[in-house]
Amino acid sequence: MLVLASLETLDSYRTKHKLTSSFFNVGSVWPLEKFSEAEAQKLVELPKGTIAGAIPALTETNQRLALEWGERHPVRLQLAGRYLWEAQQYRKDVKWAKQQFQSQAGAVLQWPTPPKRPQKLGQWLRWLVLDVPIWVGNLTKRFGLKVDDIFAWVMGSESDRCGDDVSNRYDSWKLFF
Repeated sequence: MLVLASLETLDSYRTKHKLTSSFFNVGSVWPLEKFSEAEAQKLVELPKGTIAGAIPALTETNQRLALEWGERHPVRLQLAGRYLWEAQQYRKDVKWAKQQFQSQAGAVLQWPTPPKRPQKLGQWLRWLVLDVPIWVGNLTKRFGLKVDDIFAWVMGSESDRCGDDVSNRYDSWKLFF
């Protein structure tokens, strides 16, 4: 089994680089979603429960901080746990860990920023015709959706055009807005 993690789907790489390998036909895409409270708690308590007699790598205080910083997102939880553990091991303070976490989380989980609104008529047209559609396209790719899915959702016909799989993705997508 091969596991890959990427901000974009494998199909987007195939399309972008005009690849024709059959490798892209045999894989499955599983979007990374937030953990439940119990799953997040289990992660920050590791290695407890995986090795007989093992105690958690993080102190209870650092476990609470990891849960707070990580917001149940798997990548954010791992980053928070990593820097809190390093601070704990090398006797650095929590402020150092938080700075490291914020810089890494910002670099790894960067959301596309909306384009700035222009001031002149020509700039308005460029913004409306070019910048906004590109931003919407980048945003939809980030959530594994298509522009048609967003259009159907906005128009209120998501159940008509989209399956349950897509409407479930909308539920997690709504968390960000």
